[in-house]
Amino acid sequence: MSEAIIQQWGGKEKVLLCFEKYCALNPDLNLTSNYDHFLASFSQSKPEYIFHTIHQDECDLVYKKHIDEILPEYCEKWAINKIMFILLGEASCNPSIPTYNKLASMGISLCFHWPDTSPGWAIDTMYSLEQLADLHVSWDVPKSDFHSSLPKLSNHISLWPPRDRNLYVFKNYKDKNKKVTFYGRPFLERAKYLQYIKLKLKDFHFGGGQREENLSAQDYADSVADSKIVLNFPAHGFGFSQLKGRVVEAMACGSLMLELENDSTPTFFEAGKDYISCSSVDDMITKAAYYLNNEEEAEKIALSGYNKYIKNYTGQHYWDLVFENL
Repeated sequence: MSEAIIQQWGGKEKVLLCFEKYCALNPDLNLTSNYDHFLASFSQSKPEYIFHTIHQDECDLVYKKHIDEILPEYCEKWAINKIMFILLGEASCNPSIPTYNKLASMGISLCFHWPDTSPGWAIDTMYSLEQLADLHVSWDVPKSDFHSSLPKLSNHISLWPPRDRNLYVFKNYKDKNKKVTFYGRPFLERAKYLQYIKLKLKDFHFGGGQREENLSAQDYADSVADSKIVLNFPAHGFGFSQLKGRVVEAMACGSLMLELENDSTPTFFEAGKDYISCSSVDDMITKAAYYLNNEEEAEKIALSGYNKYIKNYTGQHYWDLVFENL
């Protein structure tokens, strides 16, 4: 972008955030959680940029146009300097390779953010875009033999899921009203675990998320903040562990997180100090009961996790690292 254009906008460069508008591409499920995670964390962290938004699914569902027909012209008209993408799986409304080529030829930096880097479409697409992407940013810290065997991407950084600091707010441990909770999708092994925990732990409550109960982002965040103990299950459906957004949500709210043992979360947080790792579901139930009866110990660990999050892993830290590497 020329200095003359930048000066025209008060010295601020322009960033376009391109992601889905609706949860699961379904307007009946309301706005995607990426409004609260991706967009909100960016706007809170990078006021030095002017930001625009375009939604792939809205182009198709509302305007009856493919984003390929809109994106290059829009970027030229509004002098966009950088684009932050979240793609929508194998959905046909994603931009095409020729469009990425066109944008790159216009001198626009392309940065792709990956909430899930599972085998198949996500990994294949990351590698297919290696020569076009200025940066790939993954959120899930996957741990598996498959991921370890992949050739290293030269333009990739592994971070964590960014969160809206106005949604996920610290609440004093003694002021929390819910004992042990899990909010989210009850799929695969997780559904069996949740029913079993419900039978064994009387203080446990679980509920669906946006897809199952149309839970609003505010209601979900308030429920996390009001929970003394938040449970987490890090396994992906393909059998490998991931860093789940629930980890940073619990930490941000000052809740004690208990999760099944894995190799992803320890990348950023220390088991036994910032959260509690559990060898099995029965171990999780036993430890949840223990920490409910030992609140001072629970609060100490919850505060350690919160302090580490605040010092190292907020949305501000996330976006600072993105722009340092872009």
